[in-house]
Amino acid sequence: MPRRKKKESRGDSNPNPLREQLRAMARNRRQEMIDRQPEIKSYLEKDPGYPARSREHDRQMISVQLEELRMLLELAEPLVRKIKGAVPNITDESVETACYLLFSHSLQSFDAILNLAIFGFNHQIVELLRGIRETLDLAILFMLEGPEGSSVQEWFSGEIISNAAAREVFDAW
Repeated sequence: MPRRKKKESRGDSNPNPLREQLRAMARNRRQEMIDRQPEIKSYLEKDPGYPARSREHDRQMISVQLEELRMLLELAEPLVRKIKGAVPNITDESVETACYLLFSHSLQSFDAILNLAIFGFNHQIVELLRGIRETLDLAILFMLEGPEGSSVQEWFSGEIISNAAAREVFDAW
């Protein structure tokens, strides 16, 4: 099982159907935008204030949704505190400590996402979401391997555990 971070292969030797579907959707969406350019230009000439009104409406809708997400995030905090109760000492190199640290990191990243969403930093949000996914994959790996697993000890010693390794263990489970 690979443990070190490896550069993902970009070759098409093993095509990913979901990735291909997403690429096709992106190409279609781009083409649709190109095809509609004359129509959009004409509309904006007739109503130049539309983009500003639309942006303000979107901000209001996003604000409501962000408040709902923030309430959900607050519901997760007691669960992480409960995990902390299983950690007698934060310096212990145990599965419980690792999961507590990783779940805390995930919650902080979710909080950052909600703050970034207010200002429309979508690309940065995507990066944080990927990090959250990888963090949770790592916690799942540690839990599945249990105290006898070597990954958690490698992680505490500074080794980088690849996401591929975490996914392999999860998929095998």
